[in-house]
Amino acid sequence: VVARALRRRFKRLAQDARAFPALESDDQHRVRKRAKELRYALAFAGSLFPARRLRRFHRRLEVVQETLGAYTDVLTGLALVRRAEGADPAVAFARGWLMGRHEATLAACVKPLTRLAKTDPPWG
Repeated sequence: VVARALRRRFKRLAQDARAFPALESDDQHRVRKRAKELRYALAFAGSLFPARRLRRFHRRLEVVQETLGAYTDVLTGLALVRRAEGADPAVAFARGWLMGRHEATLAACVKPLTRLAKTDPPWG
């Protein structure tokens, strides 16, 4: 039962991971939530699976969450800057910096997501 639930969660996450750059921002946020839910579920049920496989999968899931978190921070910053648009040069600078970070953080998400999607999960 536990393995089936984890398998279903992972399958949805892996499908979204493969399409991540092309997803709308709301769908990208959904990927982050799915990764978090899977990590919590593994924390709960992890003792049921081989420790070595669990560690490897968990490490990859952590990296995914870290990179998605950085990307989400940039998206949040951009939303805030858009609300503060005006003549303030600091706002213009922040917007430019965040736009540059947007592409970099989006690109940084691809490899960990792809790697996780290709990982054999500990539940087999």
